Amino acid sequence: MGYTGIVAMQRGLQPFLSSFDWSYAQIFANNFILPLVVCLLFYGLLTEQSAFRRLLETKVFDLLGKSSYVFYLIHLGVFDTLFMHYVSDSTLVRLIVYTLASIALYKGIEHPLHKRLQAKRT
Repeated sequence: MGYTGIVAMQRGLQPFLSSFDWSYAQIFANNFILPLVVCLLFYGLLTEQSAFRRLLETKVFDLLGKSSYVFYLIHLGVFDTLFMHYVSDSTLVRLIVYTLASIALYKGIEHPLHKRLQAKRT
């Protein structure tokens, strides 16, 4: 099942999920539907040659994936609080700046440190 099939399945379940009490629908969606959709997406990415797979295989998305841990570390906490207070509290501005900062931190600190530690191991 390709990406379009997953999206169609998810959209088809919207009326079914909206008929429940919202809290139970969220529990059901988060614990049953979402893992199923993610597994089908991974299966489709691994077995089919699609435009979405080719997009995720590009160097840009590879770099975004490698810098995602730094993004995770800076998107909350002191950095986020100071940025929101002194620069901007716009979600779009924060997303762009944090993405660029995470790439810079990955390229400047994490990747060179990883290479140095790996060189000492061998």
